[in-house]
Amino acid sequence: MMNDSGFTCAICGTPVSDRYHCLDRRTESLVTTEHDGKVITTEHIVNCQVMFIYCSAFCWDIHAPTVAAELQVSKPYPPAGLITPCSRCGNPVNRTAPYISYAISELQDTQTEPYAVARCLDDRDFAILCKNCEAPDATAGAEVVDAPIERETHQ
Repeated sequence: MMNDSGFTCAICGTPVSDRYHCLDRRTESLVTTEHDGKVITTEHIVNCQVMFIYCSAFCWDIHAPTVAAELQVSKPYPPAGLITPCSRCGNPVNRTAPYISYAISELQDTQTEPYAVARCLDDRDFAILCKNCEAPDATAGAEVVDAPIERETHQ
């Protein structure tokens, strides 16, 4: 199914369908809470900028090495956790404080006119950067979007 979003793939130039991939640059932080004896980690996305849109995982995989080189990332796809090594320099990133994340998401357009809304099918951190490698965007007055993470995190 094609949508009428007007988005085209950054690699092959074809119009994206209702299911596509997106590389975002985000300022975010993680917050943990306990509920019924389980630790729940919530991702607070304070700022999100779409960098590229891809028609498929195949086109993202073609572009990923170029993105890694441009970001000077030596270790893409960092491990989950509240403390994660910086994908560029390797220093620890305390993810409970604001930090920069480059994330690749698989999205499905929900066609809820007149709004552009998509359901997130998958979301992976491509790169996590410490404040010395890339400072988080100013968060004063920004609206926080809570995004519960449905993946295992190790503390």
